Amino acid sequence: TAVTIGKAPTKASMACVDGGDSMIAMGSMPTMLGAGLEEEGATSRRDTSSLVSQLSNVIRGLEAEVDQLRGENRSLRKAVSAKAVGESKASGEAKATVEAKAPGDAEAPSPTRGLRDPSSVATLVGAGATESLAEAPQAATESEASDPIQLIEDLAARGEAVKAEELLIQQLQTGLRPPEACFDLVIAALDRVGDTARAEEWLRRMLEASMVPSEGSFSCVILSACKEGEAQKAEEVALQMMRLRMRPGKEVFNAVLRLFASRREAPKVEEWLLNAGQSGCTPEQAAFEAAILLFAGVDAGKSEEWLSRAQQTDYDLPDACFCAVVQAFTRAGRIDKATDRLSRMIREGRQPSETTMCEVVTALAEAGDVQLADAWLAQLTSRSCAPESVETLRCALFDAALRAGDVGCAEQQFSQLTEPDAERSQRLA
Repeated sequence: TAVTIGKAPTKASMACVDGGDSMIAMGSMPTMLGAGLEEEGATSRRDTSSLVSQLSNVIRGLEAEVDQLRGENRSLRKAVSAKAVGESKASGEAKATVEAKAPGDAEAPSPTRGLRDPSSVATLVGAGATESLAEAPQAATESEASDPIQLIEDLAARGEAVKAEELLIQQLQTGLRPPEACFDLVIAALDRVGDTARAEEWLRRMLEASMVPSEGSFSCVILSACKEGEAQKAEEVALQMMRLRMRPGKEVFNAVLRLFASRREAPKVEEWLLNAGQSGCTPEQAAFEAAILLFAGVDAGKSEEWLSRAQQTDYDLPDACFCAVVQAFTRAGRIDKATDRLSRMIREGRQPSETTMCEVVTALAEAGDVQLADAWLAQLTSRSCAPESVETLRCALFDAALRAGDVGCAEQQFSQLTEPDAERSQRLA
């Protein structure tokens, strides 16, 4: 029986179900189905609203717990700091009592007296520092018994690096492990006052204690090592920084590269250029120039490679870099590569140096390619060039042409000599 949804049932739309025991009007089924779907949709919306309400209650409960934990943490830190001050006072009173006794009754002071965790002090403070600081004046007072980070930050901001360091050591002597930010503040403060050795020492102790210094702490030590010319130290700290998956800043890479460039260590310059590239950093132009010029003296291929890499940046390299590559290939006997690079320089509107062109002409003459040598000599003479240099090249080209049996080229060079000698005249004749 055909049933049109949404229309009233007809006699033809009646069907007998279950052998006629019950009759169902098929035309009424769409209405029943729609009502059922609406009821299910309303139920689903009510369930979703209830779930959202429950989640909101859970989130509010978690936020309340977090606020409670923060309050407890602040109270605990104040209590610990107050206890540290109390212990310091007790230690001072005990010391005064010992000093009041007879010399024979005095007890030897213990460098770890009052510490709950001497091993942590040995690691972070150092045994030698612990002994020297056992008799040092206490930097904290009752008014300072609050947030150690804020206290250290205030001391560091005022340039009182020594007091900031003493306060940090006191925190360690109580058996506590101050936040890493405290160490970073002390390192920065010591670096600002020029005590780079102490800053480096605190960085080392942090690493030994499995703490992670900030990028600023690493940068302080690396830059200081570069200023002092300590290449090995700067490299070791920079590598340690990258092993901790930290990316040194452009300033750090530039400092390391300048240091190795000043030492004329081409492989190290290349290594740190690659390290910078892998960290997503493009070093300064001087680093690329250093790689090109340093490799020009030892490896012409590497020199050309770094010239090509530098051209992929936004830097405008000086003509000296291109000349260095041409001369490198010329001295390596790769005259084809030298002339190719020289041609590209001229096409790009660059000015090859007189020395570069003279070396190319001489190399071509010695190789017996007198025609190409003559062509490049013509290029050279069209520029402002020293007459004595041109005269020397013409004589070299004359000799090369005679050796190659090119009398015409030899005669041409001879006719342009300013002072032709009898010996060459006789040879030409």
